[in-house]
Amino acid sequence: MSPSRKSPAQQNRSKPAAEKAKSVPAKNKRDSQPFRVRDYPFFFMHWIITKNNQNIGDSLRDLGLTPAIWRILALLQERDGISVTELSEASLIDRTLLSRLLSDLEQRGFVRKRTDPKDKRYTGIYLAPAGAKVFADILPIARRRIERALEGLSAAELAQLKKTLSAIIRNLSRSPYG
Repeated sequence: MSPSRKSPAQQNRSKPAAEKAKSVPAKNKRDSQPFRVRDYPFFFMHWIITKNNQNIGDSLRDLGLTPAIWRILALLQERDGISVTELSEASLIDRTLLSRLLSDLEQRGFVRKRTDPKDKRYTGIYLAPAGAKVFADILPIARRRIERALEGLSAAELAQLKKTLSAIIRNLSRSPYG
């Protein structure tokens, strides 16, 4: 390198501090802030889910039910005959735990498992009449808990909340590699 030509690092060292700051790409403002878990949106989401499950669990305990069972019954009343895999994805319940819960619910007469005669690999999960009755009995309890949790939010705020949460779900559903 000739004495009159300086490397970019040498050129940067000879610049005044104000000029150096201009040549360094600015960091995202969030990156320069200390990380506080309580400022993280997922902290709030987790807290809401946990507290909601505690509240509804308190209401269901005397009936021998759990929030997970409530979710299963609610999903089956929406879409009867769903596969275990689909039910696991929709309920956010691990397949192994879901299988145990379904066996318990089948013994209690709340659900029925039926293998498709045309495809023996497919087993549909159906809401039995006793399960439909239990769902109908606990629906008013669940609605009161939901209404209480959403108290004070306008229809527009609820619509915006659903839109925002749907966008987050879409983002999280994308491949992290794409």
